[in-house]
Amino acid sequence: MIKFLITAFAIFLLVKALNSMKKPAPAAAPAAPPQAEVYLKEIRDLLAKR
Repeated sequence: MIKFLITAFAIFLLVKALNSMKKPAPAAAPAAPPQAEVYLKEIRDLLAKR
């Protein structure tokens, strides 16, 4: 009986791991631009208004 439970648990973990590899990774939110880039865009916009 114990052997069966150990085997069933091992198969469960194997199937769970295979299913998690099948799923596509969730789409990550785009990373925020570096602060320097934000400042440069602000400067560009201010110069364009002149």
